[in-house]
Amino acid sequence: MTSVDELKQQQQAFWNGPRGEVWSRRRAFMDAMLQPFEDRLVDEVRRLSPADGPVHVLDVGCGAGATTLALKRALPAAASCLGVDISGPLLDTARARADKSGLNVRFLCADAGAHDFRRGEFDILASRFGVMFFADPAAAFANLRRAASDDGRLAFVVWRSAEENDFMTAGHRAAAPHLPEPPPRDPHAPGPFSLGDPDRVRAILDAGGWGRVELAPLDLPCAFPAERLDLFVDELAPNAQDVAALEPGLGDTVRAAVRDAYGRYVQGGEVRFTARCWMIGAAASG
Repeated sequence: MTSVDELKQQQQAFWNGPRGEVWSRRRAFMDAMLQPFEDRLVDEVRRLSPADGPVHVLDVGCGAGATTLALKRALPAAASCLGVDISGPLLDTARARADKSGLNVRFLCADAGAHDFRRGEFDILASRFGVMFFADPAAAFANLRRAASDDGRLAFVVWRSAEENDFMTAGHRAAAPHLPEPPPRDPHAPGPFSLGDPDRVRAILDAGGWGRVELAPLDLPCAFPAERLDLFVDELAPNAQDVAALEPGLGDTVRAAVRDAYGRYVQGGEVRFTARCWMIGAAASG
């Protein structure tokens, strides 16, 4: 069984290696595709913000900084926004974007699940697809609870199950007939769908000291131009790195199968799919 420390090391290597570099380089593509979720998260944070006084926001797993910057733009001028992520390449991009924008936001390279934030520092903890990769989720959310003020709230968007997100799993399904059967995967291991089970989410947040937990289905249409499909398949699809690492003959076969699988989502000049997620809310005070 993989230890918590080993899982943390794997995540550090993953997001500071080729994957983090690709997402940094293609951040405009990813931001545009996931824009509907940015908009909904910003609306939710704005709703949760106090009517008076400055609000202090932590953007967990901020990546290349799109949500951090969007939150700063949407909130009153006195609001402070800190984005935290483990990926150096993504944070380099985030800081460059912030400098160009002129917005007063900060970024921190750290594991949000273990970093020693100042107790009660944040009024709202927000995230768009940034909290599914904790090696020890209960401990991570307990650490975030300590960082929340007494009236603190959280608002996170996460993927629901793999079974509900056919687009996200299309590449793996297409590749499977051409590859040896992989060992069984722990559905609770860090990854996109690790918080898809609502009962598990409630248990994790309860163990972390959060109350008033709410999960609302959030199904939103996403799209990107059909002419960018090859870029998606080769660089950004969930199994793009695995396919690229295959020997040339097999790699060509698998890549063609994956390309065909995603090609079925092309409609009217766009690749279109529905992302099926949760909007998760909770309060520091039960």
